[in-house]
Amino acid sequence: MTINIEESAQVQYQSFGAAVFSRGPDWPKWLPSRDADQPFPLWAVKAFNAARDSLLSLKMRLDGSGWLSGLGDLIQIWKKR
Repeated sequence: MTINIEESAQVQYQSFGAAVFSRGPDWPKWLPSRDADQPFPLWAVKAFNAARDSLLSLKMRLDGSGWLSGLGDLIQIWKKR
């Protein structure tokens, strides 16, 4: 794919590209807080991940025991009533 940029706009695009790529890995240091580039605080992400992992682990254990499939059968019987 090729993009043609008018000559009059090339300087602006080059300036924009230089500004975007020149910040480097240290750019968050000048932001108001240490984690300003992250949408959620680290403690919330860790708590969410721990809860998700626990629920997935429980689901896998219940799937392996056949308990969930038995529960589905009971729900279908109850719906037929």
